[in-house]
Amino acid sequence: MDYRRLHSTLAQFYNITITDVGTDLAHSANEGTLALADSLVLVAPPTADRAARASATLDWLSEHGYSEIVSDAVVVLCQGPSPRADRGQIRAQFQGRTRAVVEIPYDPHLAAGKRVELDALRDNTRRTFLELAALIAEDFSL
Repeated sequence: MDYRRLHSTLAQFYNITITDVGTDLAHSANEGTLALADSLVLVAPPTADRAARASATLDWLSEHGYSEIVSDAVVVLCQGPSPRADRGQIRAQFQGRTRAVVEIPYDPHLAAGKRVELDALRDNTRRTFLELAALIAEDFSL
């Protein structure tokens, strides 16, 4: 089914639709998703190579007519147990071209890769996710 038709159907029942387009934005299946997107949340670990990939994604979007969504994007940097990159430099790489950059602190519960239990998260992690949700919700037009 074409995403535009699916979105039209969902919009009759839901005010918000969240779509994960994966890593291949150029795939034809994502054309409708990108055309209808109101906002973008880009998630990446704060390593030099992953930051470069995320930056390339923003470049691709800008080059293909999605500059507005890039400037309004929220970049989420998820910490690993031992970050080896200059987080400040990586953060600066995105700050000038997106609406916000949020760093999720390392949390062993998330690192386990299992079902997320909110009560098992560290207080700082829960607070950061709440702040991220509020930041994303600022862009909702309901």
